[in-house]
Amino acid sequence: MKKSRTICALVVLTAAFGSTAKAVCVNPAEWHFSLVTYGSDDCWDSSTCVVPTYPEYSYEGELTHIDDEFDPWPAIQVMGQWYDIWDYIDPSDRSGSGTVGPLPIVNELILHIDYPEIEADFYASINAEGYGQICIENVVFGLADGYPVTGARFQGDVTIPEPATVVLMGLGALGFVRRRWSE
Repeated sequence: MKKSRTICALVVLTAAFGSTAKAVCVNPAEWHFSLVTYGSDDCWDSSTCVVPTYPEYSYEGELTHIDDEFDPWPAIQVMGQWYDIWDYIDPSDRSGSGTVGPLPIVNELILHIDYPEIEADFYASINAEGYGQICIENVVFGLADGYPVTGARFQGDVTIPEPATVVLMGLGALGFVRRRWSE
């Protein structure tokens, strides 16, 4: 009996401390990204991961706004100064949702913006381990009030909720257990 307790304690300690070296992936995942470009591609990498075993993932994403005279987001840079462009972004370009999967997901186009001041594509990728990446690519700057745009920056949030199939399976299992207990 004493030997089995010792073995159980060792197994529990090994599992507890061994798992701290590995990332614990979760759904829902909530990622906040920031991208700054001066004409070249820029990518943001998540520090957390989603559970990598589901066949399908839903996502919701939105650009977020900081209304600050000296440090606005999203913004374009003209003659060294950042200018708030939130009111110029079409509301349909501020958010979106979709379904992708299974992992890995590579360069899924999630947003294309095309304005006189900037044209760019936003891509999302999630590797086989469940870590995400948001990139701004194919950046082409135009003019703002006759002056060349030299930079752009965006930030936003991406949420990957718990897959519906897992939730439904859990509800089905609860119903089964409940029925078994009532018999």
